[in-house]
Parts: sequence; structure tokens; C-alpha cells
Amino acid sequence: MRELELQICLDACLQTIQDCEGVIRVCQDDPSCQDVVRLSRECADVCQLSVYLMLRKTDFPIRSCRICAEICLQCAEALSATADPLCRRSAESCRVCAELCMRLLANIAA
Repeated sequence: MRELELQICLDACLQTIQDCEGVIRVCQDDPSCQDVVRLSRECADVCQLSVYLMLRKTDFPIRSCRICAEICLQCAEALSATADPLCRRSAESCRVCAELCMRLLANIAA
């Protein structure tokens, strides 16, 4: 794994965690946003796991990055469907994180 690519992916995961946690804090009491809150929580949790595993530099980041990209894309889709600017910003973080996780996977496989 190249260190710069790894760091860029780590940074994207950390930003996504921060943004998803912001969505959770703001939206958790709104009954109409429970799907968005659930997906944001799952996304933040999976990103956190990916960060831990990438920092350990084992083979597990390959698996966690794949799952991370998947949940980030699902979360981005749900967040994009809302009109809330915070949710839309978090959706963009999720998309970037998914793209960088997939890029990291492609570079590992190459």
C-alpha cells in the first residue's frame, strides 16, 4: 500500500465519520429522518473500522474498504434525497470516501 494513497483514504474516512456524526446529532430526534440517521450511523461505524484496520496495515483493510465504499454509496444516496444542506454535504463526503476506497482497492490489486 502506498503511504500517500493510504493517508488520503484515511482522511476521507475521517471526514465522512465527522460529517455523518453531524447528521446523526442534528437529525436523530426527527421521526422522518430515521433511515438517514441509521445509514449515517452505519456509515460512520464502518468508516471507523476501516480507519483502525488501515492503521494496522494488515490484509483486513482490503475487505473493510470494499464494505466501506458500499455503505458510503448507500448513505450518499439517502442523504442526497433530503433538502438539508448538512445532509447534502455529508452525502458528498460519503461519495468521495467511496471513490477513494475503491481507488485504494484498485491500486492494491494492481
